[in-house]
Amino acid sequence: MRSLKTTAIKLSYISSKRSYCHQFINPNFDSKATKSGGGNNTNDLLTNLGYIYQLPTAGLLHYLPLGLRTVKKIGDIIRKNLNNSIDANEFPVNEVSLSSISPTSLWVKTGRYPNDEVFTLNKNGDKNAKFLLVPTCEEEITAMMKPYLKSYKNLPQIVYQISRKYRYEKRPRGGILRGREFLMKDAYSFHVNERDALKCFDMMKSKYDLIFQAFKIPYVSAWADSGEIGGDRSMEYHYLHEIGEDKLMICDECGIASNIEKCQSTPVGKGQFKDPVEVTWCLNKEGDTLIGIYYPGTHELDPRRVVEAYGGEDLDLDTINMPNEKVLLKYQRENEDIMLASMVRLMDCRLHPRSNLPDFPLSKYSKFQFVTIDEVDLCFSKVGDVCEHCGTGHLRMEKSIEVGHIFYLGDKYSKPLDLKYVSKDNAQEVVKMGCYGIGLSRVLGSIAELTKDDIGLRWPSTIAPYTVSFVTPPNIHDDTSLLREIEHLKNNNSTNTSDDWLFDLRKDISLGKKINTSHAAGIPICCIIGRKSWPYIELEIRGKRYSNTWEKAYEMEGNGSKFDWVSKGEKASTNSKNRTFEKHLVHKDDLNSVLAILLKDL
Repeated sequence: MRSLKTTAIKLSYISSKRSYCHQFINPNFDSKATKSGGGNNTNDLLTNLGYIYQLPTAGLLHYLPLGLRTVKKIGDIIRKNLNNSIDANEFPVNEVSLSSISPTSLWVKTGRYPNDEVFTLNKNGDKNAKFLLVPTCEEEITAMMKPYLKSYKNLPQIVYQISRKYRYEKRPRGGILRGREFLMKDAYSFHVNERDALKCFDMMKSKYDLIFQAFKIPYVSAWADSGEIGGDRSMEYHYLHEIGEDKLMICDECGIASNIEKCQSTPVGKGQFKDPVEVTWCLNKEGDTLIGIYYPGTHELDPRRVVEAYGGEDLDLDTINMPNEKVLLKYQRENEDIMLASMVRLMDCRLHPRSNLPDFPLSKYSKFQFVTIDEVDLCFSKVGDVCEHCGTGHLRMEKSIEVGHIFYLGDKYSKPLDLKYVSKDNAQEVVKMGCYGIGLSRVLGSIAELTKDDIGLRWPSTIAPYTVSFVTPPNIHDDTSLLREIEHLKNNNSTNTSDDWLFDLRKDISLGKKINTSHAAGIPICCIIGRKSWPYIELEIRGKRYSNTWEKAYEMEGNGSKFDWVSKGEKASTNSKNRTFEKHLVHKDDLNSVLAILLKDL
């Protein structure tokens, strides 16, 4: 009686594992209907298949069991690679957890508040908010580390966290890719000098490569513009996809990528462009110099390059985006004697000396007040331009989704927040910092977008919520001996991966629908258990193959030589006339070993 009672408890445990996630999957989901209806978008898939719950309010969602398991696996990969040392000289890395609420007083000191992109917390209608929900934590981490970095002996240090962040997107779109709340890993490093900080940048770059390689999806690391922070150490991590909002310029020869704001190139057709020529008028910050920017009408003006060509920060960038008529009116209104006012012409290097320039808009001016700066690159790089790195390749443009960013901060936050240490010379020095982020929500959404097909989701095994699903016919509950065998199979898993096994023993669902649900949810391997085939288990491979190491293992150890394992090749699936699945037949005693071999490639 005791053994029967124990068995009942174990079987009820399997049933609870089954109900853990299947109840969140839309029972009416049909991948074929979704495909024919044209609604098979990623957010719908994640919602219908029990990964997320989309709130009626745009930009907000809840993670359901399958989604939470996937996010946790992404986080586990990040933690493993951050915590593991590449070499003995690595900087120390520690995980922390900061509050999501930050005082606005810190953000005022760094110049990041007031800010329309943050959620503020107001009390009793008070318009002067004292707190905000953090979109990033540079201010908070800098303030927190102050008591712990008193001396050069306390440096370097790296701390990171994985937590929810908040950004007020006025028009959130893209579902999980661009929400008002998101999951992010943000790390911050602290150093005695720039050299040490850049060494850390290189170390983190190596760790990021390991992290993204573990996700198994091809990615692009692209040099990025540091903006007002300055410096040349800023790198973004992207997945190439047409729905992406970013634009990368990639060399077809050396493969080096940069985002379009950072990309430098040698223009094709230098000095040859005649028509049409565009002009954008702007002013300096004092408003006493009119600046005309002439460039080809086929190109897009790059404000950053305009500032560089003008020779400093004196240019009023706000006026670049104003209509020309308003800029000219402002210039005439603020300068009583136009004949004495200064005028500068910036001429893009692509323009021909005899280009047809637009008419000068002012009737009164002095040619002696004109200064012309020519042969300068004022436009964004364009497809076909020559790569600045190798000098031979040409650039192509790819749309992409940014999922990570690492960059050197310098003293942008440590200086205004007075984060200093005592040097070896007993002097007070400002700490230098670096910042390193990965958007877990965006990684999940991007990989779902990149790997989905007409059946549903298709996860890499490293981040799949479950690596293996077990499905049975609905009448399996009538066979108690087979149920005991299934329980024994789980409990005797020598590879300690049973937590990654999902059992679908539902009585009221057909075997075919269970298989289809497993495939649609993106579980890499579906194990089909039935009375007729037992003790053999049929495996259907749903996951995409990223390598084929299993073939060598099959030749050496499969087909009866070591494991009782037969590869049955591909067979048409009942889900789609055009879809085929690789199938294997494995004896139950060899299941763990064969699954481990197959999952390495998926």
